[in-house]
Amino acid sequence: MIISKITFCNNVSTYAHTRKSDRQTIKTFWASNPSFTSAKGDTYQSTISQKLHNGNIAEKAIINQGFSNKPEAEKLLSLLKSQDKQKAVLLNNIFKYWSYVNNDMVINTKALPSGLPEDNSLGIAILGYELTPDGKMSKELLGRLNAGLLCAKKYPNAYVILSGGHSAKNRPDVSEGDLMEKWLVKNGIDKKRIIIEDKSLNTLENAKFVNSLLRKSYPQINSLAIISSYNHIPRSCLLFEALLQKENLANGSNIHVVSNYAYTNKSNILPEQNEQLRQIRGLLMILSK
Repeated sequence: MIISKITFCNNVSTYAHTRKSDRQTIKTFWASNPSFTSAKGDTYQSTISQKLHNGNIAEKAIINQGFSNKPEAEKLLSLLKSQDKQKAVLLNNIFKYWSYVNNDMVINTKALPSGLPEDNSLGIAILGYELTPDGKMSKELLGRLNAGLLCAKKYPNAYVILSGGHSAKNRPDVSEGDLMEKWLVKNGIDKKRIIIEDKSLNTLENAKFVNSLLRKSYPQINSLAIISSYNHIPRSCLLFEALLQKENLANGSNIHVVSNYAYTNKSNILPEQNEQLRQIRGLLMILSK
C-alpha cells in the first residue's frame, strides 16, 4: 500500500477534525435530501445525486464511501469483485488512501520532508491558481510558487512541474504555466528542470494532464510531491493518486504521490466549500468508467 512509503511532518489536527465534522454534516444532509440540487444548479450535488440513483456499482460504492456509509460501500465492493476483481481491488486501495488523506495525512507547512528521492525520479508539482482577468498572478499563486521554490532548492535534481492553463478572462493568450515558469527562472531555477502543463483549469485536469505528460515524455519520474494551498492539498493528493493508481494498473507503471508541501495563509487554512462533495465528484470522474 502506497501509504507506507510516505513521510510527513507538522500535523495540524484541528483541520483534520474540521474535515471529519464537515463529512458528518454532508452525510446528515444527504440522508434527508438525496436528490438535492441547489438553486444555482450546483454541479457537485447534481452529479452525485444522479450517480447515486442511476450509477453503476463502482459509482455507488464511491458515493457511499464518501459519505462514510462503509457497510454499504463494502457490500458494493464485494459485488463488484464478483464481476471485475481487478477494479474492485483498485477501488479498495483508493478508498484506503482516501481515508488516509482526510484523517491521517500530515500537510507539511515548514518544509518538504527529507528522505525523498535525490535524483530526477522526483517531480515537484506546483499547481496553478486562476489568473486575474488581465492575466496577472494572484497572491495565492505567488504563495504556491514561493513554496515550490523552496522545495526545488531543497531537491536540486528534481524536475519542477508547473500545472495551470489559460484562466485569464481578458487575456486568453496568457497561461498560468508560462507565468509560473518565468517567475521561477527569474528566481534562480534552471529552465531545463521545468516541465510546463498549460491546459488544465481545475484540479482534476491538473492530475489528468500532468499524468499524461509524464507518461509520454518523462518516464524517469515515478514520485510526485504536490505543492499547493493548504486547503487544496487533500483533494489534490487524492485525485492525483487515484488517477496514478488507475493508470499504473493499466500500464504496469509505478508512479505515486509521495509527499506534499503547502502554502499557508489566514484564508486558505480553512476547508474549501463543498470539499467532500468535490472529492467524491472527482473520484467519480476518474473511476466510474
